Amino acid sequence: MNNLTSDLFKLGEVIKELSRIYPEIIFGGSLSLKVNNLIDREIGDLDIFTDILPAERALISFSDSKETSLFSSDFLGCELKREALVFKGVKICFFEVPIFMLRDPSIFEMDDGTHIKIQNPLFAITAKMQYAADSVSVTHKEKLKAYKKHIQDLQTIRNKIS
Repeated sequence: MNNLTSDLFKLGEVIKELSRIYPEIIFGGSLSLKVNNLIDREIGDLDIFTDILPAERALISFSDSKETSLFSSDFLGCELKREALVFKGVKICFFEVPIFMLRDPSIFEMDDGTHIKIQNPLFAITAKMQYAADSVSVTHKEKLKAYKKHIQDLQTIRNKIS
């Protein structure tokens, strides 16, 4: 078990609360890369992986900004459901994924003893590689900015492991 200090993240309280309410969720994306020391930047949102989307549970109240979409992904040939929500001012993307993507998470301990599950960082790296490939055909300025972040993360990871 690795130790995760919540003061590294402005999202610490949200991470703790979501882990308490939904103990089975797995945090991934940039948070997975950050806790595995693969990127150094601040994390602005959360990617959460689960087998059931929050709308199907209704255990906590999210803000009105909600977007649910089903999209096909070349990510390991799977079709994923995505639900984007805002909770306590933090953008959260929940992904309903096949069970194999939820296996064998790492367990990290936050400074208050809260244990959170972290997805294998290879999933985040693979997703960022897909975003980078997709960015070739994007022309909208805001989307290009988001893709640039993923490409910069990949460059940071490459530099750390080479």
